[in-house]
Formats: sequence, C-alpha cells, structure tokens
Amino acid sequence: TGHRSPAGSLKTGRNTYSREVVAYRIAQLEKVGVIQGYTCDINFFNIGYSSYTLALRLSDIDQKKINTLKARSRVAYLQRVMGRFDLTCTILFKDQTDLEGEYDFILKLFQKDLLDLETDMFLGDIDFSANFFLDQDTEIDFRKQGEVDLSDYQVKVLRQLVKGSRLSIVEMAKRLNISAPTVKKIISALKKRKVILANRAIINFQKIGFHRYTLLLQMDPSVQSKLVQFARGHPLIWDIGKYAGVSNFVIEILAKDNAEFESIVSKIRTQFRDSLQKIDHLIVLEELKHEYFSV
Repeated sequence: TGHRSPAGSLKTGRNTYSREVVAYRIAQLEKVGVIQGYTCDINFFNIGYSSYTLALRLSDIDQKKINTLKARSRVAYLQRVMGRFDLTCTILFKDQTDLEGEYDFILKLFQKDLLDLETDMFLGDIDFSANFFLDQDTEIDFRKQGEVDLSDYQVKVLRQLVKGSRLSIVEMAKRLNISAPTVKKIISALKKRKVILANRAIINFQKIGFHRYTLLLQMDPSVQSKLVQFARGHPLIWDIGKYAGVSNFVIEILAKDNAEFESIVSKIRTQFRDSLQKIDHLIVLEELKHEYFSV
C-alpha cells in the first residue's frame, strides 16, 4: 500500500533490503506480469459519488464492445468472470441523470448479446488485501466519512494518482504545470480528509498461484458485525462489501484451488446457517479496469 516512487528500502522481519534491491525486484515482478500497474484507492463517497454494479450474462463476448465499455470514464471497475455471469461492471455517478445515462448506454451496447442482468447498489466495504503480504493488520474502510469539494487541481492530482500512483511528485508537478510543494500539499490534504485511502499495486494473483473468487451472499442484515469479524480473521478473505440488491454482502476470496475455496464456503454455511438465505459465487478470470476516479 506504499509503493510511490522512488523505491525506498524495505524491512521484512529481520531482513532489510536496499533501495536498489527493492527497485530491481519490483522491476522483475513487472516484467513477468505479477505487477500489472499501480493505482490509488479513492473514497469516491467522500467526493460526492455513488457506485452501481452490473453483472451481465452474455451470449457472445465481443472484444470491441468490451473495449468500448472499458473506455467509458464512469466505468471504474471491470472484470471478466465465470459463473452465472460473464462480466461485472462498476460505474460511478453523482445523480440519477448520470446513472440513467450510463445504465442505458450499457444496455444498448450489449442489447443483442444480453441474456441476464443483475444490479446492486454499492454501500461500502472493508478491504484487507494488504494483509495478504504484510505481517500486520491493515485494512481500508471504504465507507462515507464526510464530503469534500474538490478544486480543479485536486481533481487533476487524483486522476494522475489513479492512472499511476508510482509517479513521483516532481514528475506529477511537471505534467500538471504546478510546483512540487503544491502537489505534496494537495496529496497530504486529501489523505487527511480520507479521500486518498491507499496506493495499490495491481497484482495478477494467478501468476503467484492464486485464484480470485467472489462470494455473493443474501443474509440477515443483523449478522453484519459477526460476518465482518469472520472476514477479518480469515487470511484468504481480502474484502467484504455491503450492497443493496439481490445480494447484500459480497466477499472476495483468494484461494489456491476450488477445494480451498470450498472450505471457506463450508465454514460460512456452518457459522451462519440460521441467517444465510442464498449463496452464489463467481470466479474472476481477468481484471480489465481498476480506476476508482476517472470521471
């Protein structure tokens, strides 16, 4: 969660790695495709946006249409999946007009191929993904914590960070034609106001032997605290989200194989058998877009 350039020294347990060693190992991970890019997690709730997720089952996967959808500025997150659906898409919007416009565009884009559609309103999540690599408890609380009116320069800085959060402050200042101290001040203020939550390397987990599963749950809302504690305590669960829709909780899981995934599902069925109403899952095949502020 802290990978801004230039690469600094890194301490893990008893070992300390020099700046040069860290930079070399990062470059190697990029070369083999483990690290596919860098972004910045933005709490869009705090800057006046809401989020809506669509899951689409398609008769045909048309790459041109996928590319068209990927290029949409309001599309923040896009995945190819396997299961009941083929594609999941998260859009950002400020008002009903925004939402209707993007929703209608997506329906028109896929109208000849669309077999099924499920929609949910994203209400917030807690992200534990850093714990997959760190020996400490780190989590990102992705829920509304106030609201910030952004200046034009703050918007420009956020866009730069989302597209490449390893960009140095000096380089960012050059691109935006403002001073480096100004960029640094903007970033510090946005972190303080909980707009910038974390920097993130975009990892291809399949390259390191893990598969991503999305568990869709319909449960009694009163077990939310218990479910969050369960997710927080399991090393292979990296995110739990709350939604308004067919599923009201979504759990993201990393597992080496189906057996490992099924063992987690079995524990959830056992521990929440009195409150679990429906359970389904998707296997994430490919993350096509991860930009939580391109609008």
